[in-house]
Amino acid sequence: MTEIGSSMRRLTAAAGLALWAVAINAAWAGTALPVAPVHNVPEVFFGTTVDDPYRYFEDAKSPEVAPWMKAHSDYAHTLLKSISGRDELRAKLDLLDAATTARVTGLVRLRGEIYFYEKRGAKDDQFKLYMRPGLNGDEKLLFDPEVLKKETGKAHAINYFTPSPDGKLVALGVSASGSEEASLRVLDTATGAQLGPEISRAQFGMVSWSPDGKELYFNRLQELKEGMAATEKYQRSSAVVMAPGGSEQSIRTILQAGAKSDVKIPVTEFAAIDVQPDGRVIAIIIDGVSPQFRAYHTTLAKLRAGKPGWQQLFDSDDGVTALAVQGERAYVLSYKDAPRYRLLGGKIDGFSMASAKVLVAESQRVITGIGAAADGLYVVVRDGNVKRLLRMAYEDGAAPSEVQMPVLGSVGISGGISADLPGALIELESW
Repeated sequence: MTEIGSSMRRLTAAAGLALWAVAINAAWAGTALPVAPVHNVPEVFFGTTVDDPYRYFEDAKSPEVAPWMKAHSDYAHTLLKSISGRDELRAKLDLLDAATTARVTGLVRLRGEIYFYEKRGAKDDQFKLYMRPGLNGDEKLLFDPEVLKKETGKAHAINYFTPSPDGKLVALGVSASGSEEASLRVLDTATGAQLGPEISRAQFGMVSWSPDGKELYFNRLQELKEGMAATEKYQRSSAVVMAPGGSEQSIRTILQAGAKSDVKIPVTEFAAIDVQPDGRVIAIIIDGVSPQFRAYHTTLAKLRAGKPGWQQLFDSDDGVTALAVQGERAYVLSYKDAPRYRLLGGKIDGFSMASAKVLVAESQRVITGIGAAADGLYVVVRDGNVKRLLRMAYEDGAAPSEVQMPVLGSVGISGGISADLPGALIELESW
């Protein structure tokens, strides 16, 4: 009886959709909508001609484009409003959507149980940045993009944020009008005041603090000067450092794409500096497209002295897509000769993929992520349509054990783990 009832409901729904489609088609038949003319712009890329017949649509204010868009928009809204029961359905969806009071994301835990996170209420347009002392502490609003919207008339959004190790400062990227072209700000978490000016061209962030909080490392795009092609925007970017609240003039380049250095970086690749709690410094080099990257290491003392002496950990050909560091040891995920990935580890000094020890071999499960905490290495594996969390002690020969979840689902540990704190904050989603 249940299956028959279900089939009848599907047939009724299909019939209703069919009648609706007929009604819409009938309405369309009597309406003359403007047709966009073709203005082809052919271009040759690497010997292949690519046609772009509607490039002029990139100018939304064009006298050819604006009327076309308005006519089609008005027509679409008229059709949508004609659907019987649509307003009631929309009201029901709004009610269900508002049933969850807020969504929280990007949770970061610091020493002393200080928490930073983004939260968007059911009636908010944008995520706001908060902090609190302890899970049960009083929540404090640090940054609200809606304030900027009221001041400028343009919507703003938080692209990223990274608190200093002591939680007294936080660096965040903010962009306007959905551009994702973030500028970097540094806030004093006690007062909420901004330190120093906004730093432009910090779209990707890749922010890291020195352990003492006196230096802020991030990636910065080059400045497009007059006569430079727009296609050079993402070329020759730099990994830079400055004191929190510093001016443009105080920014110092550590690594630059296309420049002569111990680390050869093509003009189209990007460099990021990641400083560990113990002062170990990792340089990550990515091409912005591929999942794999290459990495180098030095110490903060050498970097500050201007003589980093970068040592390579692995190359792009090694197929490494994740790196975790704990003290003197490095742990990597690699798909080279292992399509479902394997986990390898070894001492940072003199590290090589050839001599690294296989800690978790490739299996039917797919290893999707790793994170180093003070109490062990946490590993995420995909088992069919479920992700499981494993924990492995740092002792030689230790085997990973599964961390039991309250429900089966999708587990994530990105951003919720630190080498100097035990345990891991996890994100868990399930039906």
